Amino acid sequence: MTRFSLRARLLLLTAGLLLVGLVLVGAVVADQLERYQLGRIDAQLRSFTEIIDGVSAQGRPRCCTGWARCPTAPTSTRRCAASTARRPG
Repeated sequence: MTRFSLRARLLLLTAGLLLVGLVLVGAVVADQLERYQLGRIDAQLRSFTEIIDGVSAQGRPRCCTGWARCPTAPTSTRRCAASTARRPG
């Protein structure tokens, strides 16, 4: 290494340190991106399972009340059965 000039040695050292730093930053960014994406997928799957869990045995969502549209109802009667049912009192 002594056959290279001081300028060449400094250039090699700087390039090496830059390469190591870029590799480390790339690894950290890739890890953080993976965690972010997994967290996002988990949140979407959680909300999907809540929707699936909310479907009652009759096939209508439990949250289908009032003016909400019932996706399982026939096209001619798009109102949910809960909104057309008589209320006590």
